[in-house]
Amino acid sequence: MKQLPFQKKLKMEPQFEEYLVIRDFLKEQKKGDIYPDDHLILIWVLILSTKVNLQVFLESTFGIKISGRCVLNNPTVEKLSRFIERGKKTGLLLKQIKWAEILKEKVDA
Repeated sequence: MKQLPFQKKLKMEPQFEEYLVIRDFLKEQKKGDIYPDDHLILIWVLILSTKVNLQVFLESTFGIKISGRCVLNNPTVEKLSRFIERGKKTGLLLKQIKWAEILKEKVDA
């Protein structure tokens, strides 16, 4: 059964930073509306041709790598956003430092 757009609008949209950033990215990629309960896998199917995928966006924006398992455990835009928000607050999501790349960089003496 297809959910009508007006039915999705009944839920209050979250206003925390992580949600708004992810929603705006997906909205731009999808060229359409994004709602808190939209399933990420369905959105990915709609935007497969995009040059920038969600995982790359999340890593560059929030400094974290999201696994496929994380998406399965947090399958909606709102749930993934809350997962990232909680992780940032508790310090559980830390950007991995790529020491090999840093050490290979040329430094002017």
